[in-house]
Amino acid sequence: MQTKSKFLSTNTGIDSESADFWQQHIAAFKQTKMNQSAYCRKHNLNYHCFKYRINKLSKQSSSIKAVPIVLKNVDHSQPLCTLKFADDKQLLIHDQSVLLNVLSRLL
Repeated sequence: MQTKSKFLSTNTGIDSESADFWQQHIAAFKQTKMNQSAYCRKHNLNYHCFKYRINKLSKQSSSIKAVPIVLKNVDHSQPLCTLKFADDKQLLIHDQSVLLNVLSRLL
């Protein structure tokens, strides 16, 4: 029977496979002047897992694209569309041309 191995931080006991765990370590690493290998040794982290998560986070960040929009003074009582983001923020779109522009860039 095979078991899935997990790397636990000896300092916190947190499951090292969680995204929050790695995001916290990556943010902390960026505040240091250490190289990746030294940081991993100091915090008992698997270097290859750390490197994988840094690359994965970098790819996610680079996939976010800015969409230029022109704001118009449009008086609509109800939005045509509401875009909801992961951080609980919303973008209400009231103008059809703006909606089409956003959708064409996202799809």
